[in-house]
Amino acid sequence: LTAVGAEDLTLFDHSDPTAPVLLGSAVFGGTTSRLVISGDLVLVTPAGAGGRLVIIDIADPTSPAVLAVQELDGFVSQISVRGSRAYLADFFYGGLFVVDIADPTRPDLETTVPSRPFAQHLAQVGDHLLVGTGGFAAPTVQVFDLADPDLPVLVDEFFPAGEAVNGLTTHGDRVFVSVGHAVDGELLILDGTDPAAMQPLGSLGLDDEPHEVEVDGATAYVTTYAGTVHVIDVTDPTAPVPIGRTYLPDSAFVLALSDRALHAATTDAGLALLPLHCATVLGVEDDPRRVRPPAAPPALRAHPNPFNPAVSLTFNLERAGRISLTVYDVAGRRLARLYRGALSAGRHVLSWDGRGDDGRALPSGVYLASLAGEGGVAATRLVLAR
Repeated sequence: LTAVGAEDLTLFDHSDPTAPVLLGSAVFGGTTSRLVISGDLVLVTPAGAGGRLVIIDIADPTSPAVLAVQELDGFVSQISVRGSRAYLADFFYGGLFVVDIADPTRPDLETTVPSRPFAQHLAQVGDHLLVGTGGFAAPTVQVFDLADPDLPVLVDEFFPAGEAVNGLTTHGDRVFVSVGHAVDGELLILDGTDPAAMQPLGSLGLDDEPHEVEVDGATAYVTTYAGTVHVIDVTDPTAPVPIGRTYLPDSAFVLALSDRALHAATTDAGLALLPLHCATVLGVEDDPRRVRPPAAPPALRAHPNPFNPAVSLTFNLERAGRISLTVYDVAGRRLARLYRGALSAGRHVLSWDGRGDDGRALPSGVYLASLAGEGGVAATRLVLAR
């Protein structure tokens, strides 16, 4: 595990994720924007107007050493490594820096390839490099062919609906994109079998704006600006299903996976290590002093149903905790957020008047109320008959 402080690189042994052990650190100057581990090397981009690539040797994690610094004319927002080449995205002006790191003590800037501005994320699928852009311009996933690793060639662009590509990763030939809207967003899954002609497979609406996304097997993890971590079953990429969620003490702007934990670097609360979702329970240690039984999944009931003009949604919480109650249409688009926050244990009743978040009355039809809490997610079908 690698964690970054204000002006140094700090290495931890996370063999026991509940008790990380400090191994060593290297001072390079500057607050880190991004980093990537490649074998015995860590490539770091310090934040700031003047771009730099710092290469650090971690062969001995107790004594990491700075090998070289490559100056770059731009603001580097992300790094991706393929073989002996490092690709770095320029956030403000657009462009990909291609750096030869075959000799990590003497990195060499090979070329700069134009891209759309506000590039924030890089990922690889097959022999192609994906660049996610947006934030101050239309969101785009650009696809560059790396047949010539020193000269990436733009072969396609995909334009998701929304305001920004906030997260981008790949798993096999699937491409996962977290797309931000004004106050919410979605997880979009693309077919990357032919990266030069990607097609959407499925999507899932999220009730707050997403940021980073990582995928472990059939499970996707999406963080949000509000500090929520959504856990999503992507076994069927055409119909992703929410499994549950947990909450961080702060926003997480960097997310990484290991074989033992999900690592989230938060804005102000430091590094959070979260257990991975367990699809199959093999056994439970029967010791009440060490094991807290999970909360029972909530049951959500609607009355009257069909309804007009309002419906009461009733549920019981086994213990106090945070919940989110949201209404979606049958396509998975969020229409109304009825409640998001902490509630006491016991019975609760919330009502919906058939209106969206914008205050407009929705037409007759079928809708879905979704209750997410510590015990999981419960949903019920609503029929509005005006």
